[in-house]
Amino acid sequence: MNIPILFEDNHLLLVEKPVNVPVQEDSSGDPDLLTLFKRRY
Repeated sequence: MNIPILFEDNHLLLVEKPVNVPVQEDSSGDPDLLTLFKRRY
């Protein structure tokens, strides 16, 4: 999944969150934004 990074420095990561992607893990089991970025970095 290609998630646009709008800004990045040593302390902050600003992204454009895709529709229907949870920000953090929930009971749905869908991939979440936090986990996707942990895997990427």
